[in-house]
Amino acid sequence: MAIKQGATTKHWTQRLFVEHAELYLPFLEKAEERTVGEVDALVTLFERSGVPQGARVLDAACGTGRHAVALAQRGYEIIGLDVSPLYLRLAKERAKGAGVRVRWVEGDVLDAVSALGHEKPFDVAISMFNSHGYWGRQRDVRLFGQLKAATYPYATLVVLTSHAPWLEQVWRDETVESAGPLRLYQTGTFDAKAGTLTGDRAYFEEHGDDLKMKLLLDMEHQLYDRETMAAMLAESGWDVVEAYGNDRVPGEELAPLNDDSMTMWVVAKATPRTQ
Repeated sequence: MAIKQGATTKHWTQRLFVEHAELYLPFLEKAEERTVGEVDALVTLFERSGVPQGARVLDAACGTGRHAVALAQRGYEIIGLDVSPLYLRLAKERAKGAGVRVRWVEGDVLDAVSALGHEKPFDVAISMFNSHGYWGRQRDVRLFGQLKAATYPYATLVVLTSHAPWLEQVWRDETVESAGPLRLYQTGTFDAKAGTLTGDRAYFEEHGDDLKMKLLLDMEHQLYDRETMAAMLAESGWDVVEAYGNDRVPGEELAPLNDDSMTMWVVAKATPRTQ
């Protein structure tokens, strides 16, 4: 399916997550079944890293709050940061329904320190469900540098992301994904050496027997393997200490990372500050 993109000056993340956030929402909701397994994994990694119960956790790009609320239910002090007003409204409703207190902050993860204002430092920062890679490697350095600046000197970082070696094995130049009445058509290429996915993403909505295009994006996404992730994080002030893999099956335990791992869990510690 050939897709042509019209000119626009806005970054695709602004168009999708802010201006048309409702189009991505059904795809976020499809991930709900993974929440318990992913939060179990988070808590396990916290415990292995010496993070105490009740620690302050920053959920950077928290979306609708599925991880943040579940962590709050387990006794952690949570701040959720996201650029999408719609997702934050839904996150607030989720927290209210669960009977937990979470502070929600609207802002860009690339400017997390400014968005968070006078919040005291965090013990942990988490970046879940591919919440980075949207602006290229150097912007990722900035993003994770912002998370470093928002945390204590001894802080822990946990990142859950797609694993580039797995994507290289399964990549197809055209894909179709459905969520409720929406269809997502993606065309493009994956440069495994550079770790860059580029192409078009078109969202369609069902109208009877027809499909109506709702949004067309020209996107680029940066992906990593363990080595390239570690190098990028090192520039941001983090030292990778552990990496695991799994295939996102709900409840699956963390496993050794290999080329067949669909996802990659990375645990890093803040690089000690020199005097």
